[in-house]
Amino acid sequence: MLFLDQNVIIMLKHSPRVLLFNVEKILAPNIATLREAGVPQSVISFMMCRSPNTLYQESLKFKEGVNKAIEMVFNPQRSTFAHAVQVLCDMHESTFERKKEVYGRWGLSNDEILLAFRSHPMCMNLSEEKIMETMDFLVNKMGWQATVVARCRVALFFNMERRIITRCTVVK
Repeated sequence: MLFLDQNVIIMLKHSPRVLLFNVEKILAPNIATLREAGVPQSVISFMMCRSPNTLYQESLKFKEGVNKAIEMVFNPQRSTFAHAVQVLCDMHESTFERKKEVYGRWGLSNDEILLAFRSHPMCMNLSEEKIMETMDFLVNKMGWQATVVARCRVALFFNMERRIITRCTVVK
């Protein structure tokens, strides 16, 4: 599945640097780690196409990310597992904790934050400014509850000017 021409093109578009890495020393052990964790080939191919840099992490760091995702009860059979591994491998622990604090400032409990992360791991990849700006608008200006925004995490990813403000203006 990975070696389809279109998938190779997608992978190279996302990270042309993959051509510089030693496949046997870095990539092979990380793929073995995924297979040991029960990750199917379709999810491994998804990771190779969408986030190849994650697979080219140092093997020990990559294994830690995979183990954290498993501890957080992510299903290795699903693409959300791949996204969780990407976030956990690419982000420092302190940055992850800061992002949790940002969500926590809006009254979300640790359990609600982790639930949001489990269902949409990329919500932790948003900048602190983007989280604050969007939450401020939706909670303070639109009157939404922070827990509602946490359950509808995809709203955080939309562009403020082009999508959120224009649509919310129509709703008001």
